Amino acid sequence: MDKHELEQAKKRKLFRKLGVAFLIPGIIMMAIGMGSFFISFGSFESPKYFFLTFVSMPFIFVGAVFLSLGYMKSYASYTSNELRPIAKDNINYIVDGTKESIGSLISETKSEKIKCSNCGEYNDKDAKFCDNCGKTLIKICRYCHEDNDGNAKFCKNCGKDIS
Repeated sequence: MDKHELEQAKKRKLFRKLGVAFLIPGIIMMAIGMGSFFISFGSFESPKYFFLTFVSMPFIFVGAVFLSLGYMKSYASYTSNELRPIAKDNINYIVDGTKESIGSLISETKSEKIKCSNCGEYNDKDAKFCDNCGKTLIKICRYCHEDNDGNAKFCKNCGKDIS
C-alpha cells in the first residue's frame, strides 16, 4: 500500500467508528422516545421522553452518513465486480451486431470506388459520371480547377459557387 491508500484506510476506519458512535445513541434515543410515546397510551399523561425521538434523528442521519463513507469503497468494489460481466456481455453484443457494418464501411473506405450520391452505385475513383444513372460524380471548380463531390454547391478549395 502506498501513502495515499494508507491515509484512505485510516479515514475509512475513522468514519466507521464515528458512524457507530452516532448511530447507536441515536437508535437508543429513538427507542426511548417511541417507548415513552406508546407507554403513555394507557394513561392520560403526556409522554415524558418523546422529545428524544426528534433529538435522535440527526444522530441517526450523521451516523448513517459516516457509515456510508466508511463502507463506500467496499460497496463500490462489490458493485463493480457484480456489474463487470454484464457490461462485458453488453459490449460483446453491440460489437457482434455492428461487426458486419463496420467491416463493410472499412472495405468501402479502402476500395478505389466512389459512391454515387444519386443512386448509391459504386464507380471507379477516377470516373466523372455514374455508370448506372449518368449523374456527375465530380464537379470541377471553374475558378481553381479543384475536384469536388458531385452534389457540392461550393468549392472545398476556394469556397466559390460551383452549382
